[in-house]
Amino acid sequence: MKISTSILKRSISSLIFFFTINVFGQVSQNHPNPSESRTVLLHKLKEVMKEEHIPGLMISIVKGDSIYAGGLGYADVKNKIPVSSRTLFLQNSVTKMFTAMGILQLVHQGKFKLTDELKKIAPEIEFQNKWEDTNPVKVVHLLEHTAGFDDVHLNNMYSNKSEKHKGLEAAMIFKNSYVSRWKPGQRMSYSNPDYAILGYLIEKFSGKSWSSFIKESVLSPIGMHDSNCELKVQDLTNYAIGYRFSNGDPIPFPFNSPAGTGSGSALKADAQDMAKFVRFFLNDWRTDSSRWLPLSYLEQMETVHSTLAAKNGLKLGYGFANEKFPNNSKVTFRGHFGGDNGFNSLVLYNREHKLGYAICNNGYKGMWRLSQLIEEYLTLDLPLPKVDQPISLGRSADAYLGYYQFLNTQRSKWNFLQKITNGFKVEKSADKLIVHWMFGRQDDTLYRMKNMLFKRKHDLDPYYVFGKDDEGTPFFQGERNEYYQKTAYFPVLMQQVFLGLTTLAVLLSILLAVITLIPASFKNSKPAVRGPVFFPILAFISGFLAYRTLSVTDETNKLLYNDFNISSGTIFFGSLGFAVYIFYAIFLLYRKWNSLRSWGIKGMLCFNLGVLGCFAFYLAVHGWIGICVWNL
Repeated sequence: MKISTSILKRSISSLIFFFTINVFGQVSQNHPNPSESRTVLLHKLKEVMKEEHIPGLMISIVKGDSIYAGGLGYADVKNKIPVSSRTLFLQNSVTKMFTAMGILQLVHQGKFKLTDELKKIAPEIEFQNKWEDTNPVKVVHLLEHTAGFDDVHLNNMYSNKSEKHKGLEAAMIFKNSYVSRWKPGQRMSYSNPDYAILGYLIEKFSGKSWSSFIKESVLSPIGMHDSNCELKVQDLTNYAIGYRFSNGDPIPFPFNSPAGTGSGSALKADAQDMAKFVRFFLNDWRTDSSRWLPLSYLEQMETVHSTLAAKNGLKLGYGFANEKFPNNSKVTFRGHFGGDNGFNSLVLYNREHKLGYAICNNGYKGMWRLSQLIEEYLTLDLPLPKVDQPISLGRSADAYLGYYQFLNTQRSKWNFLQKITNGFKVEKSADKLIVHWMFGRQDDTLYRMKNMLFKRKHDLDPYYVFGKDDEGTPFFQGERNEYYQKTAYFPVLMQQVFLGLTTLAVLLSILLAVITLIPASFKNSKPAVRGPVFFPILAFISGFLAYRTLSVTDETNKLLYNDFNISSGTIFFGSLGFAVYIFYAIFLLYRKWNSLRSWGIKGMLCFNLGVLGCFAFYLAVHGWIGICVWNL
């Protein structure tokens, strides 16, 4: 019988990999008893899974020459199917790392450059950028999420028609997001549509579908033969099921397909393949036979190029789908996170110390506790690094003192309130800066390390930077890629006061309604009072119903956002009803004004309805009244 060369090579490669897992998995160069310590680690992970209600967990750990690929818990809770090293998990946004690598492959082939303007290499992609003449959108901006585009809108997250969308049509599903909200390259804001365009560029310049190109040019060279990027999975036999929990019971998520080609979220991979992926990075992109791309491309992937923060010396940030995670006290890991549709995934590595891991759970749960346990295991033998001493602050920061407003919201339509509530004041105290957050976050103490780079006391490196934009306005960027601009506090304060008055008006309206509902009071109350009192309550109920439906739909089945149905209709009429009921109550108060005798009641109703009317108008301006989620 004749065996093809490719099949023979694949078989030999697989045997080598399995041998590596089984042999080197028993002996680690960095720890005297790897099997014993790994057993302890797995036990701790099981405890966290039980506490966090995580059904199953994919685990890939690489420590020097030691490789572990396996799983814990159940891939299918109902049928009690355990997670194995061959169980495929949806990796979500970890997919972006593979798309970025595909782009670098095409750059290496000379198809285009990272600095090429989008309008020149793909003029068929329609987008809006009022700074295009001076600050055009470039390929590098898409890779680093600095084009200023909005994140994917609710009705474009998932689709039951994705496999029918090809090429340009698939990319233009997100056309309503393709509007630059600031000068491209100024700041980062996570935008899935950026990677839809990158997926299209791969198809245009390779002549292949995105999934085929990634499989042939990225997955196969690494040896990830189990993995796939198919949108529509026909046979779910070897797949983990994503779950959400309701009253402690696991409820399966539908296996929805991402809208477009899936170039930002479609990868499905198992523990063995993800172990190969991590090892591939730790080996500087070398396969068993050759180097995949020159090392300079990997270094570019790990570097932030375009942001103002990077140009002012900050090394922390989002590179080409590759980001530093400054959470460990001994080393800095980097990689990517993904989460949606019942799965949360995380891939992190450190090339200097040859450490890395990939995990994915199918309970849609946070990864913090799990990742901390694994990193503790990986870095157990490493000493604490020497921490550089801060330098004198002097008067270098005087121009940067004051109030800073949050500006790089992920979705402008939904996150506008963050501009009001997520700000801080910077004050000088002796030889350090104090960041006083307005709401909900503990103050930070920052020490100057170099130029205008700062760090907290126990940070490994400077994770904060002050600088000035093209107009000379001071800005601040920190470890979460959040971009803040110095501004006058008074206008923000007025908006904060307005939100406070709105909260007070809601509470007073409820109190007035409760008092009026008391039987004795209701009998004695004039009909003229009842309308202005009760219609605001109907407004609150209507608004809450819209918000609750929005939240439940987001947690259970995002496909319902795509067209008009009971859920999307409830969101539309509920949000519209909030404004209608408020303004009708104002109309009733106007009509019945002379029938009201108590100036106390008149004053309270005027305050409540006046503030609530302004709030309804404020929401309408930002698109929160009559929300047509199917047409965003």
